Amino acid sequence: MKIKKNQCLNDNNDTNDLDYVIAQYKSKDQEVKRRYKEEKNKWLEDKAQEAGSAAYNGDVKTLYRIVKDLSGRSQTQTVSVKTWTDLLTVLMKNSKDDGE
Repeated sequence: MKIKKNQCLNDNNDTNDLDYVIAQYKSKDQEVKRRYKEEKNKWLEDKAQEAGSAAYNGDVKTLYRIVKDLSGRSQTQTVSVKTWTDLLTVLMKNSKDDGE
């Protein structure tokens, strides 16, 4: 439900109407955010139960898929390497980052 603030001003210049519309918008916005949080928590709990049953049953494939879904996709980093020294520098930096 989209509520335009300017529409209220154009129809009626009464500030009480504008305040009412803003209050309605804030109320709906809070409701949407609350319901999103509830749905997200429910989804996470369902995934945790599914992962627990997969681990209990020894279903490694399903467990791996669930963990991958929950952890998100990792982004690969591209680095342009022009010389061997650049390649060695990048590899040494990555090995230090992995070790820390």
